[in-house]
Amino acid sequence: MMKFSIVIAAYNVASYIDEAIESCVNQKGIAKDEYEIIIIDDGSKDNTGEIIDQYKDEVNVRIVHQQNSGLSKTRNFGLEISKGEFLLYLDGDDWLLPNTLYSLEEKSTAVDLIVFPMTYWFSLNDERVNSFCLKENTIYTSEAFLRETIGYQKLNIIPAPCKCYRKSVLLDNNQRFIENILHEDNPYFADTMKNFQRITYIDKGFYVYRQQRVGSITSTHTIHNFKGVIEGNKHILKAWGYKNKYINYMISSTNIFQIILEYNKPSDVNVVISHYRAFNEKWIAIRQLLNFPFIPKAIIRHILFILDPWILLKFIKCYYGK
Repeated sequence: MMKFSIVIAAYNVASYIDEAIESCVNQKGIAKDEYEIIIIDDGSKDNTGEIIDQYKDEVNVRIVHQQNSGLSKTRNFGLEISKGEFLLYLDGDDWLLPNTLYSLEEKSTAVDLIVFPMTYWFSLNDERVNSFCLKENTIYTSEAFLRETIGYQKLNIIPAPCKCYRKSVLLDNNQRFIENILHEDNPYFADTMKNFQRITYIDKGFYVYRQQRVGSITSTHTIHNFKGVIEGNKHILKAWGYKNKYINYMISSTNIFQIILEYNKPSDVNVVISHYRAFNEKWIAIRQLLNFPFIPKAIIRHILFILDPWILLKFIKCYYGK
């Protein structure tokens, strides 16, 4: 059986897609027949598709052109057509280090999920690896994993691409990205913690995450961002309820981030504030507070959030001198 499938979702990334594909084609220490590269052009309007087609003769490259469907649906389709035992997600403007698959293969026998930090790339002279408080050569349960990451306020553990997934676990649990929303990685992470029980960690920033790219999904913030968070949180609460204090903290942090986010339209802030002032949202927040990790600053923020999100917004701006 083929060991790895790398699913590359590409949309209007003509300036970067070469680097992403080359990083996969040129993986070191692993044979071409041990992994495949699935490149999905999600209806790009620039010449991304033409650049991708230049790789059609690579023996382990599979190319798909489709109408624009969004990142979640593109990744889900990649999962469905993949042939590898393990799956990785790569965005078309990022890239992998050359020894990624070789290193993952060494750790894959006894586990179902391999986690690694991202390298945040700002420029040639500015890249940073945000490691986690985890031990290598250790197999974690999901509860232990949540305690050692989310419990230590390491929310950058959430993104889907900093993980290598055993595909059979995804399929057996029907785990998919929620389609047509932003912040799809939040509920996907919660589902991952529900479904995967044998997790290990490699302290190497295999995934290089390009920062501050103009036009990227994370560079603009609209009310669509907020609606995605709400849908994602509904999904998480349905799956987890209020029993896990680390999941409660993750949801709380996500909500608070939406309050302090710089939206493109000032009117969007009022929509967000009004939503969180509703009785049902306050009741959810109160139930979460009853099972919350002992993180004093987070508890204070959460209580202010319950009292009134506008008070929380003013408090945070005053605290950070904004």
